[in-house]
Amino acid sequence: LLCRAFRKRGGDKLFEKEINSALAFQEKQPYRNAHFHFNNYLLHIERVEAYPTQKERTKEPELQKPIDELTLFYISDILKQSCGVLSVQAMMKKNYTMNFLEEVLAHVEITDYSKMPAIEIYFNVYKALSDLNEEKYFNQLKFLINKNWASFPPEESRAIYLLAVNCCIKRLNKGNRKYIREAFELYKSGLENKVLLENGVLSTFTYNNTSRLGLALEEIDWVEKFLEDYKPYLPYAERDNIFTYNMAYLNFKKPDYEKAMGLLQKVDFKDVLYNLDSRSMLLRIYYELGYYDALDSLLDSFNVYLGRRKDIGYHKDNYANLIRFVKKILKANLSDKAQRNKLIEEIEATQAIAEKPWLLEQLK
Repeated sequence: LLCRAFRKRGGDKLFEKEINSALAFQEKQPYRNAHFHFNNYLLHIERVEAYPTQKERTKEPELQKPIDELTLFYISDILKQSCGVLSVQAMMKKNYTMNFLEEVLAHVEITDYSKMPAIEIYFNVYKALSDLNEEKYFNQLKFLINKNWASFPPEESRAIYLLAVNCCIKRLNKGNRKYIREAFELYKSGLENKVLLENGVLSTFTYNNTSRLGLALEEIDWVEKFLEDYKPYLPYAERDNIFTYNMAYLNFKKPDYEKAMGLLQKVDFKDVLYNLDSRSMLLRIYYELGYYDALDSLLDSFNVYLGRRKDIGYHKDNYANLIRFVKKILKANLSDKAQRNKLIEEIEATQAIAEKPWLLEQLK
């Protein structure tokens, strides 16, 4: 804006001094995201606009530079926006029109952008999200994040980490268990690089996910230390509840069922998903400990709860099927191999079912 003011007032020397200073500042600052290229474009456009009015025109205007910077901005930003669309459109069930996206992808495929982290990272995010069977894009994405995470402002770096985690979750949902470790390592790296906190606060989503992934990998000691260390960074209003809930699950996985039950009694179940998960946890604890009277009572109250809720979508079928099969297991003669095999076939054929691996484990 200062450059523009000098240009409009005809202050050629002041204009040149200020624009050179601004461009030098641009090169020294650490970030190389789309905004960096857009700022360069604005500065170079000012120089082009100044050319006709300058008294000393000793060389041709540098028309190529604003074209190049605008191109870099557009490519990096269209890829960034496309990654956001791709990560949510299945959930939103809405199609979005991204003009020139296919042309941009084809162009990046054959062009060397190895010195442009914004383009390289978002290109590989897009490819990793759109082709879940190809691993090379995700592997390249991991390499680029490790190399270039500091080239983006913290809020954008955090978003890139979460996009990479989303790549893992999509593969996990297809049954590729190796991505439990991949997602866990991404969360660990983001925490170590201090980019997963926003204004000093760690989201409950990140806290819960990191804990669950670590426990799935049996990283019990690491998770226990993580829960303690990052408790102060949780949102104040939810801090104690989220911490207690995660500690209950940690003790459930150890397993220390008695301690887990005691902690669950202290959890406030206002959040419906915590409520569902906690009931499911109690169900497994009662079954494992042989508390069958308590289990029967819980199964009945769980069914009533599901019937009352109108806001849990597909979760209703998942948990209703869990209850149904637990009841079937309780009534079955598990010493009869034919009955066990029939139950196994039914469970495996049911798509919407919570705790499927645990149910099958009880029949092995």
